[in-house]
Amino acid sequence: MNPAPAEAFRLTGAERTERYRRLRQATAQAEAPLITEAGLDLMIKSATSPQHPEAFGEPLRAELEVLVQAGLIGGDGRLNPAAKDIVAAVRRPHVQLRLEVASGQSVRAWQAWLGYQRAVILAQASPAITAADSPADVAGRAPLTQPGYHLQAVIPGWVPVAGAQWLGLGPRESPAGQPQLPRAALFQRLGDPGIPVPGDDPVLARIWHQPMQLCAITVQPSGERTFLLDAASAGLWLLATEDCGTDVTAILTPLPAHAAWRLLLTLIVNADRARRAGPI
Repeated sequence: MNPAPAEAFRLTGAERTERYRRLRQATAQAEAPLITEAGLDLMIKSATSPQHPEAFGEPLRAELEVLVQAGLIGGDGRLNPAAKDIVAAVRRPHVQLRLEVASGQSVRAWQAWLGYQRAVILAQASPAITAADSPADVAGRAPLTQPGYHLQAVIPGWVPVAGAQWLGLGPRESPAGQPQLPRAALFQRLGDPGIPVPGDDPVLARIWHQPMQLCAITVQPSGERTFLLDAASAGLWLLATEDCGTDVTAILTPLPAHAAWRLLLTLIVNADRARRAGPI
């Protein structure tokens, strides 16, 4: 007798982790070219006029060479015809998604422009918390010494997956509870793991003693902005605030990892719906 569907498709934590590892391995892409936003602008300009190395200083000249080697700009300084849809997505995106992750003195960014047939991603080094990271490691992060962006061109449907991978939203436990605390204390803790736990909530204490970082998710043209607290093995938490007059209270609501991926997808869909609706 075949097992019931609910039993047949129920995965253990280990099985879910293994499937996630295999997915990342199967979808790993070749190293993307490293450019700055000025390099992206250079690529856009190459669609209308040739970009010659002798016209630039050393930094942009090096970026032009990177774009030529990546096959995005030809040897004549003009945009490769195969890359026209990439430039079109950046010039006239239907949706823009931006992720910014803050911890310590570091803010890392990831941005995607979505067109109908192509999406373009610029991503700095991933801020994903690893099992080897301690609370002090994450809170002590310094600004990137190489602040460039890796450039990727993907199908639009891959964008929420790529964003979730960059954030490190793999399988993890999702604790119950809804801790509340002064927002100022939370912001202090992001840069100093020695800050005492405010209050006696055991759920908050568990979060407090894990590596943590704050992610801001912004989409256009809807203008939605969502905050997500990553507390490593203590889970992912949606962050909302409430003005209490003399202080601002931070309210944390648990968010399962699979729901975080769905959140990115929902924000993209809402932004595209706003674009279709047009000005009110």
